[in-house]
Amino acid sequence: MKYFTITFIFLILFFCSKSTDSFDPNLGEEFFLKYGETKQIQGENLSLKFLNIGDDSRCPLGTVCRWEGNFEIILKIFDQDFSVNTNLDPKVIYYNNFNIRLVSASPYPESNKIINKEDYTIQLVVTK
Repeated sequence: MKYFTITFIFLILFFCSKSTDSFDPNLGEEFFLKYGETKQIQGENLSLKFLNIGDDSRCPLGTVCRWEGNFEIILKIFDQDFSVNTNLDPKVIYYNNFNIRLVSASPYPESNKIINKEDYTIQLVVTK
């Protein structure tokens, strides 16, 4: 009985600790993608990978800039690489019958603070 209780508690903790971020999103649903991560749109023949960062020239917090800057990411869609920007065109990629829009990117830069690529997360939405 003691081993059954310990196993049961372990299984509850294991399944409760699973993040919903690991699930593949539905069409029209906003979702997060970590640097290097790939997600498949449920029910569609479409997978997206946050491949790289092209540029992060956003005006850092605590500074005054003449321009708000831009954040550019490179997405891998099947075997093709596409660039998407937060403040410049394209904000949306049109791929086959899909519209892939960059909603946000984090973390936001701070002056005198370096952001590692692995710390970036983007928010996307895919529609038809």
